[in-house]
Amino acid sequence: MTSPTTAGSPPSPLGGNAPDAWQATRAQTSLATQFLGDENDYLAPEKQTDIGRQTGTNERELFVSCAPDLAIQQQFEHLRPEFIAVHDIATASSRKLLTGIAAASGRAVQKLLIRRQGYGTALATLEFVELPTADGSAMRMYSTEADADTASRHGLARMLLAFSRLGVMMVGDLPGHAIASALKPFHEFMLAGPWPNRQMLLLPLASGSTLVAQGMEMARGTGVNVRTTPQVTRPADAWGFINGTWSRLRDNAQPDGRRVP
Repeated sequence: MTSPTTAGSPPSPLGGNAPDAWQATRAQTSLATQFLGDENDYLAPEKQTDIGRQTGTNERELFVSCAPDLAIQQQFEHLRPEFIAVHDIATASSRKLLTGIAAASGRAVQKLLIRRQGYGTALATLEFVELPTADGSAMRMYSTEADADTASRHGLARMLLAFSRLGVMMVGDLPGHAIASALKPFHEFMLAGPWPNRQMLLLPLASGSTLVAQGMEMARGTGVNVRTTPQVTRPADAWGFINGTWSRLRDNAQPDGRRVP
């Protein structure tokens, strides 16, 4: 069992002039749906380097013939992307964090629309931002808060956290027993698998006095490293912890690994 540790406080890369990421100002777009003749186009190695297809500047579409979470799992297993997933527990902060990071870096929040193959029916929408890295490529950060029915939303959140390189949980003000109840399903998911992710970061938005112990319980017997930061009160602080953790992971992974600046 890997015991959690308390993360140190890294400097905030957003700086003092960054927009307030808690104020969501997502731009709404209306883009034409592009239908494919063959759903296998999405899994063709010579064609696919990303999930789905670009249908506009800030929008991608993925057509599926199964449940959205299973489709995303297939995409992750096929493409093996490295990304960060941010999940909300008793808060609604992940999308707002993405919005603030996008605004501060001069980028847009993007969308991945998951549609039913043959009908075009929208099943789910995920939001993400792409951040520049030292090698000139882009690193993606998803919010797990999907626009979807309850079952699809929960399934997508699980897959995003399970296949992320770094899973982040932003935890609102909850009593200890409620935190335990909220984290227990994820402990079970980690044990049952698939759960290739080995790095989880817990960000308490209120007092984190009980969250450290609850994080240790979530990690028990899983091989997943769960770390809890000090209390986060500003979006820039949240991003500072995420960015610092990500940079350390990439430094430890390989000498030429991608880093979020």
